Amino acid sequence: AGDAAGEERARGVATVEADAPSLPGAAAQPMRVQETASAHDVSCFDSPTSMSQEQYAATRREAATTTTTTSTSNLQQPSPWTSSDTFRVVCFSSRPYDMDSFEKAILRFEEQGNCDVAFEFDFKEARLDYQSVKLCDDAHAICVFVNDEVQQDVLSYLKEHTAVKLILLRCAGFNNVDVGVAADYGIKAARVPEYSPYAVAEHAVALLMTLNRKIHKAYSRVREGNLSLSGLTGFDMYGKTVGVIGTGKIGCCAINIFLGFGCKVIASSRSQSPELIAKGVTYVDLPTLFAQSHIISLHAPLVKSTLHTINDEAISQMRDGVVIINTSRGGLVDTKAAIRGLKSRKIGGLGLDVYEEEGGLFFVDHAGAVLSDDTFMQLVNYPNVILSGHQAFLTEEALGNIADTTLRNMKDFIVGAPLQNEVRVEPKQVDEISSMPKLAAARRATVIASSKARKTLQKSVMAVQAMNKMQLLKEANKMIGL
Repeated sequence: AGDAAGEERARGVATVEADAPSLPGAAAQPMRVQETASAHDVSCFDSPTSMSQEQYAATRREAATTTTTTSTSNLQQPSPWTSSDTFRVVCFSSRPYDMDSFEKAILRFEEQGNCDVAFEFDFKEARLDYQSVKLCDDAHAICVFVNDEVQQDVLSYLKEHTAVKLILLRCAGFNNVDVGVAADYGIKAARVPEYSPYAVAEHAVALLMTLNRKIHKAYSRVREGNLSLSGLTGFDMYGKTVGVIGTGKIGCCAINIFLGFGCKVIASSRSQSPELIAKGVTYVDLPTLFAQSHIISLHAPLVKSTLHTINDEAISQMRDGVVIINTSRGGLVDTKAAIRGLKSRKIGGLGLDVYEEEGGLFFVDHAGAVLSDDTFMQLVNYPNVILSGHQAFLTEEALGNIADTTLRNMKDFIVGAPLQNEVRVEPKQVDEISSMPKLAAARRATVIASSKARKTLQKSVMAVQAMNKMQLLKEANKMIGL
């Protein structure tokens, strides 16, 4: 999610050509399912026709973390992929809903007769980093999501030890990829520039309305038999000023919803939309937006210039009680500055679907575990904060579009066609965009170092306490003559 207009300039081309129809009389070959090493692995592409829906659902829930599918069908033009090997894609950070959507997309892909080269998707639950990159040794492409780390160490391994020449991103943003290094190594990257801007925009407004009308609190109260209305007062959306940062496709969708509420909308973005201006939207600079907005909604991409857009200085310029919503990238908000704003009551409400240190935290069930991220735990305990786990994109339509576009990107690479969704970076942008993974790595290193220092301190305190207890015991023994 983010400023699609800015992202389109970064990659150069905005459109995706429709798949060409198959040649007359060209029948798709049947899909082959390749079993994985585990006896309990069940391919996510097995058809449920031979079992009940309940059995199928139970089988899918019990499926192992890695599933593989191989498929072949016909292509209108000869493929330049001359290798006799199956084109193998290792798909990281995979979840059941990813497998479901790719199952349906591959069936559509086959029916359209899109590719005469055998290809295989190997789904891994693991997040891509320098340790898990070793799972790519026999791959030709990797498929990654928002928190997979495609940085220099990973790219160096791919270059030296694998045949990987393509990175398929299942998302619009690419701040987790060191684009400059990838280009130097001859590895192309293709993304999904838009999967459903409506999904993300609607989730942003859902977070806002939940915060405003205290729906989460009312829901919990009623279930406990408490129908008191005390503490549930909200405000009218009508007539409020909403500041939108980033007016790409998602930002535009959000603005249309806010206009439907009867809000006054002001915006700040690298490019201005004549259509929005015609609807009454006014473009202003950030200080003006901060000063005038009752509500601020973030829809910008994460690059060096937008890192910590919401910081101490920005918060100091805002109205008292401002509500901030972020469904774009976690790094747009300085979390510690936001906490200070919550403590001072400058920020009246904070709705987040993203978090700047979400890598390794989101998309995983931590129920019953003690989380070591003190900042995150502090954040979620504020009564006027709502945080969802990067789910704004998660609709049936968006998942289908992500899978379809990813397969088209793969097909374009295999047949040697121009990558319509290639991540292309202007020379002046290389340093800015490529620096983002390094900044993220530096922040993670700081968090790890702080955690280690805290644990060392705790051990020291425990040792001193133990020594004190021993000393007290010795003194007590002397007093009683032992």
